[in-house]
Amino acid sequence: MRCSRYYIQGEKEGLTDVFIDRLPGMPDNIHYDGEGYYWIAIISHTYEWDLARKYPFIRKFFAFLDKYLNTPSIAKNSGAIVVDLDGNLISRYYDPELQFITTGTKIKEHLYLGNLKDSFIVRLNLTQYPATVRSFTKS
Repeated sequence: MRCSRYYIQGEKEGLTDVFIDRLPGMPDNIHYDGEGYYWIAIISHTYEWDLARKYPFIRKFFAFLDKYLNTPSIAKNSGAIVVDLDGNLISRYYDPELQFITTGTKIKEHLYLGNLKDSFIVRLNLTQYPATVRSFTKS
């Protein structure tokens, strides 16, 4: 999974490049916090999704399960990652039980996470609960 950067002005206007690659899951909304960081919601990351990305027949099988038997449990490990203006990973906030996180917004010292499935918002005090960096490389 990756996020691309689209240039809207300057000498690269109209061009795109890879902003961040090898994300730890499927990215959704991206928010800039005004302090030099982007907050990217990660809908999910599991071993099953890794397989589904590589093998089309597994994606079709998951689609069948979703349609006829309800959503499979592959949509866990949601959260948000923080990257700097160059696309370098700064930190990652996730929980193995969170599902379908589609937005991560930082307001002052709190991170707010919203999702598509449940009717609640997660509010996390970033000072009280600092994140740990998860390694993955930008290519």
